[in-house]
Amino acid sequence: MSISCVCPAADCADCFSSGTKIEWPELKGVKGKEAMQKIMNDNKLVTPVLIGRKMSFPSDHCCGRVFLKVDSNDANPEALVFVVPRVG
Repeated sequence: MSISCVCPAADCADCFSSGTKIEWPELKGVKGKEAMQKIMNDNKLVTPVLIGRKMSFPSDHCCGRVFLKVDSNDANPEALVFVVPRVG
């Protein structure tokens, strides 16, 4: 999946109103599909994207997405999130 954008702010916190969730440390160790649902419920302005263990994060910064790095080579939604998800 290719989701690309250019954001006006270097810090994604500047793109959202105060109190909007932009980081989910509690999702580390949770299944990818459950983490995706939690993120969509918490912040309707971002798109969660599963990426596998051996996949690289894109070099472009985007405040409209959250990568969920899971412990699977193929971005399996049943695999566990092993990096704290953050907007950007």
